Amino acid sequence: MGVPAKIYDTSKPQEKALEDETPSQSRFRWCQNLLLGVLSIFFSLIALEVGYRLFLAVAPQTQTWSDRPTSYYKPEASTSLQDYAYQVPKPQGTYRIAVIGDSFTFAPYMQFDDAFPKRLERMLNLNKDSQRVEVINYGVPGFSTSHEVATARQATKEGADLILLQITLNDPQLKPYRPTGLVGHHQFGAYEHDSSSLSHWKSLQFILERLHNSQTHKRYKSYYFDLFREGSKTRASFDQSLARFAKLKEKRAVPVVAIVFPLFGLPLDAHYPFGPIHAIIHETLTSLDIP
Repeated sequence: MGVPAKIYDTSKPQEKALEDETPSQSRFRWCQNLLLGVLSIFFSLIALEVGYRLFLAVAPQTQTWSDRPTSYYKPEASTSLQDYAYQVPKPQGTYRIAVIGDSFTFAPYMQFDDAFPKRLERMLNLNKDSQRVEVINYGVPGFSTSHEVATARQATKEGADLILLQITLNDPQLKPYRPTGLVGHHQFGAYEHDSSSLSHWKSLQFILERLHNSQTHKRYKSYYFDLFREGSKTRASFDQSLARFAKLKEKRAVPVVAIVFPLFGLPLDAHYPFGPIHAIIHETLTSLDIP
């Protein structure tokens, strides 16, 4: 017969040692473990900060440049900042197109003859066999569709043969330069770096900036979908304004054509989030017989 193996319980001496600890020894051991944990976190953060600063030092620096003009010019006889002077009434044999819109039409940070209405005018006049075409820029920065109805009426009085209505996804806003329903300061703005001593903590600032950008992106998308939400004041204002354009078209016998601009701040690819809003606008325009 074999000799039975002996099994030793090694936990008993440790348990006995713990039971024999005095309260002061127990507190000391607890503080020791806490200190080790704090020091581990502290040195990990230091290592992260050092690594991030080293990355910034060796990473290729992105050069920034601005395409904004340092100065602007306008024709001497012009009564506006964004176009030539045009005769009222228009000269005989002239086909006049009025472009109604907001800053996308006005193009505040471009020379006036680089805005798309002027480009369109030059292209249409390249054909020597056609009649002369004038494309007048009636854009006003900050305007919504509700404000542009009066501008369209003025354009028809000044001899417009065709109205191009430029639509942007913030056009349901109720007031110029005041996003409808936004509360808080600078919700869509860039991250404002901390001016306190924490501003020297580069890795923390990077994390806070990424969190801010993620939240801003979500708020940005939600804001535009809220503007077009069924039953909202902004959606009702937008629909009613388009209906006024349709009535103006019938009353003045001036065709109205809509141009819907996307939000160019986002990639125009499969991940562009505002396709459903473009579908809503298209459906509304189709119901009003506005191509």
